Amino acid sequence: MNSSGRQLKYLELQVGDKQSVSIAPGELNTLNISGITDPTIKIGVKLHWQGLELIERFDILLENGNLIPLNSTTTDLCTSGQIPIALWSGSNLTFKGYTEPAAVEGFGEYKIFYRKPAGGWLACNDAHKVIRKPIIIIDGFDPGDERKISKLNITDNDGIWELLSYGANKHLGDDFRSKGYDVIVLNFPKYQIASVSVTISGNTFTMPIYRDGGADYIERNARVLTRLIQKVNAELQAVGSTEKIVVVGPSMGGQIARYALKYMENNNLNHNTRLFVSFDSPNHGANIPVGLQSAILYAAYVQESVLAKKQYEQSIRSTAAKQMLIHQVTNQSLTQNGWTYHYPLATQNDFFRQTWQSTIDNMGYPNQLRKVALVNGSRNMAWQPSVTTLIDYEITKAGGGVPPQGTQLAKVQAYTTAHNFSSKVFYGHIFTKPAMNIYHHITNGWGNLDGASGGLFDVSRQLTKEMTTGQFRVDNTKIWFINLPLNGIGVLHANAGDYNTFIPTVSALGYYNRNFEWGQNLGTNNLVCSNQIPFDNYFTPSSDQPHVTVTEASAQWITQEIEKGQANCPKICKALIGMINDLNTPLCIGSTRTFYHNYNLLPGQTVSWEYATGLLQLMSSNNSSITVKSLDHGAAFVKAVINNPCGANLEEKMIFSSGAGYSFTVSRYDITGPGGKGKVLEVNPNSPAITGISWSLDGTNYTHNNQVFYNVYKNGTAPSRQVWLKTQNSCGSHFMSKPVWFDNNDYNDFYTVNTTLSNLLSVQIEVFPNPTNSSWIVKIPGAEPANLELYDATGRKVRTVQKALFKAEMGSAALPPGIYLLKVFLNGQEASYKLIKQ
Repeated sequence: MNSSGRQLKYLELQVGDKQSVSIAPGELNTLNISGITDPTIKIGVKLHWQGLELIERFDILLENGNLIPLNSTTTDLCTSGQIPIALWSGSNLTFKGYTEPAAVEGFGEYKIFYRKPAGGWLACNDAHKVIRKPIIIIDGFDPGDERKISKLNITDNDGIWELLSYGANKHLGDDFRSKGYDVIVLNFPKYQIASVSVTISGNTFTMPIYRDGGADYIERNARVLTRLIQKVNAELQAVGSTEKIVVVGPSMGGQIARYALKYMENNNLNHNTRLFVSFDSPNHGANIPVGLQSAILYAAYVQESVLAKKQYEQSIRSTAAKQMLIHQVTNQSLTQNGWTYHYPLATQNDFFRQTWQSTIDNMGYPNQLRKVALVNGSRNMAWQPSVTTLIDYEITKAGGGVPPQGTQLAKVQAYTTAHNFSSKVFYGHIFTKPAMNIYHHITNGWGNLDGASGGLFDVSRQLTKEMTTGQFRVDNTKIWFINLPLNGIGVLHANAGDYNTFIPTVSALGYYNRNFEWGQNLGTNNLVCSNQIPFDNYFTPSSDQPHVTVTEASAQWITQEIEKGQANCPKICKALIGMINDLNTPLCIGSTRTFYHNYNLLPGQTVSWEYATGLLQLMSSNNSSITVKSLDHGAAFVKAVINNPCGANLEEKMIFSSGAGYSFTVSRYDITGPGGKGKVLEVNPNSPAITGISWSLDGTNYTHNNQVFYNVYKNGTAPSRQVWLKTQNSCGSHFMSKPVWFDNNDYNDFYTVNTTLSNLLSVQIEVFPNPTNSSWIVKIPGAEPANLELYDATGRKVRTVQKALFKAEMGSAALPPGIYLLKVFLNGQEASYKLIKQ
């Protein structure tokens, strides 16, 4: 924090929902945290400055007594104000809903986070607060407006602005502001559209009627975005700026942006937009497992949970959800003998869904700009076509009385859909009521989307967050016609995980031909060059990520697109007949090999190369190839980075074996066998070049020949067990060993110590005293946090310090004397230091 040129008025601290305390300069105060047993405590900090209109805020964590920053140290300085700017779409930009009698306006609100002034944030004044270089970010699906533009209090949900945090204390929005962009965040809140008079006991009340903007028709919210684009363009023209707009649409916001931009083109309205980023947006629809939807409906209408009913009606059956969800569960009812039965009915032909998808398919995509897709789903995850249990939850009677102890009071089971046949997706039963079985048959040919690659969403976590393996209350449960207070114990027998496929990769990439099974491996070919998708570029991670997550890699990619992306850029594609690189034959130590990329370069385009330092030595490189020499055993790589003058850079990575040495990885999960607790070991990398594999538990007797996987079990009470691996290939034989730990997975993370220690940091790290017999002090310059890892001579990780600021202590009192390796990770770079414990 820099207080130069300004005076602190007071500091405000708040923990959870407890009363906050204020501390003026020179004062001492106490914040009561009694009753908090969690070792991680989240603390909100607000800085109130003298004479300034707004405040600065950030969050910190007190984790086991160590203070660390949380998310970004973003600032509210230099914005349009804490109160968002109201925005109606206008009488000429109305929309009539599919079942509505008339076309009406939409409503939104926005806030401008202005670019960082050259003199720093304190140099921001009214003259600076004009839009010159705009990026518009649109909120996605948000029923009830639980996600505001930005959070004001520690107890608030993260806002749209907070969701732009990534990495260690980094923020994508502030990255853009530092590069001269004005970031405009558009939100769709609940807003009043009418009122009604209600008379109760002779008293008349006026009751407001609201529209839930965060779950309203996509088309009506698109009208609001259209109005905002027109306002921004008017301001650009007024200040003489020739910049064009960048539009970023996360999730449903991508559909709002796609519709709005194409609507403007179709109606000759100049959007003046050069780049549209579709961020994990459901171009072909979204997925929530039918089994989980059924469970929510069952809890709402059979168990009569008020919270579940609210979640079902305001979220799953909201207008926007009905437009986007591919498979939907509707509430059906049947009345017999004065009693109403409710049951779920699954469909993939909902009227709202079919109407929206037909509309947007017929419109297509905007053409007068560059459009790219940032996707959270991978292209090559292993598909799970078989039925999987998502949830298996049971409540049994506790204590004596009637019914007797152990009687099943309730049971809920949810399953994924089957690959190509009708299967059970839900089972529900409440004491004395008939059991309910729900089946669903996928008929659209896209297969089981629950097991497909895609951006993930925590529907399962939200459904199971009230389930606990401890005491579970079932109070006044309605059983037929009576209310019977019961006490039960809830046990979660099975849970497939917190996250489920939400935005399938095929949907986010908007494949032209979507009539295939979405769960299959989508390959590695360039989808732009093969004309399979409507986008000009795209980013997919190596593994599925939570929906609309920003990572270091995706932040770098979108930043390059925003900095360089323009309309009508030429495609950069690989040659139809490319160079064949030998990736199957090991590169023996001391030998050299040349690798080639296969891209057809544009005139003046350059290529830079990366390679596995420590394992390889660079001999030469140019725009087409790289030549390296093998120095050590291990999994090596070379990577060509194609510098794109008009968008994000492209990469081609080639992985191969260096020398004869291979290692093995240790499973994070446990197995059980005759020897008790065990771990599964796997040769890494599993290369076809290996001609021999054998394992040993004593370094002398080798068995289990040519087995890539090897099960090892705990030996008595010892916490670890040494394992040897012998591998052979055309370069010869190699032996290695390391301990396998059974009770601490972190101890199974190893680092191979090379002869040369790397130091890629742009700042100087100080470590003292060295040697030591107590602790090392690591001094970290600057205001960015660093992650520290300490390894012993065998390569075993023995200490970790996360997000250290300025100074960190690495204790060594319990460590045996010897040589240790300290790795420091800072700002995406790393350095290694040799330490000595006396």
